[in-house]
Amino acid sequence: MNPSGRSVRMDCPVLDQAEIPVPAPFAIRPYQPGDEAAWLAIHRVADAHNTFRDDTFTAQFGTDADLLRRRQLYLLDGAARPVGHMRQPKGHMSFHT
Repeated sequence: MNPSGRSVRMDCPVLDQAEIPVPAPFAIRPYQPGDEAAWLAIHRVADAHNTFRDDTFTAQFGTDADLLRRRQLYLLDGAARPVGHMRQPKGHMSFHT
């Protein structure tokens, strides 16, 4: 969440049919093992009013890397660092920065 108290959300009914253009130098890639730490860092910065424990990612999404690759995308900055993520729960895509 930003200082104005607003968040960004994008819905996409079918992830595999989505074309998601991003301006340079940003890029989008699917989940990779180790992204749990990036997810935590993104949420800790974006939502300072909640507590995210080290096991929050696993508790919410599990450990199936193949499923996570199909359901999560990460927005990367110009240095290829994850700065946002998208997930597809129950048939729609949510985007968090």
